[in-house]
Amino acid sequence: MLAITDVAFSYPHSKEVLYNGLSHTFTPGAVSSVTGPSGCGKSTLLYILGLMLRPSQGHVFLNEIALSAAPNLARARARATSFGFVFQDSALDPTRSILDAVIEPALYAGWSRADAAVRARELMDLTQVNYRASHKPGQISGGQAQRVALARALVNDPQVVLADEPTGNLDKANAEIVLDIFHQQAALGRTIIVVTHDPFVVANSDEILELI
Repeated sequence: MLAITDVAFSYPHSKEVLYNGLSHTFTPGAVSSVTGPSGCGKSTLLYILGLMLRPSQGHVFLNEIALSAAPNLARARARATSFGFVFQDSALDPTRSILDAVIEPALYAGWSRADAAVRARELMDLTQVNYRASHKPGQISGGQAQRVALARALVNDPQVVLADEPTGNLDKANAEIVLDIFHQQAALGRTIIVVTHDPFVVANSDEILELI
């Protein structure tokens, strides 16, 4: 279970305070959309949830443990083992093969390369990109790259998947594929949190957190 209590955040040297004491529990087994106007802190909240930023106030809990207050090593371990991340631009290393890109998070989480490769191939079948395994990111389409990024986010068998505008650069067909996979993964008990402006994603989410 991922939850936040009384969270607020401000960047150094900024007088603007985001969230002003936000509390919310994200439901395991659901696709939750985080939406709201530009500048309201949607992506920043994702980084706080993913333990990449510490809140200025309040706490982030994973399975009732206040990881936002944990030492950096414990936070890094939690990111490697419990979270999967999907970013709008897919963030794939242009110098490495698709298969290597998908495997990488599992290696950080302590998997053997052999086990990680088996898991990666399963996920690349699921996301319909296995036939591109030996290609580089510059040799595949934007929709394929985002599906590769989704396979990479799932490879370490995370409890929580955090996605920042994952359909922002996709056509409807690819957006539907990505959203279908999110729902399949939620059905397995994962907590799926999607920052989005996309009305299609919002309309097809199980829960909505609207920031103002």
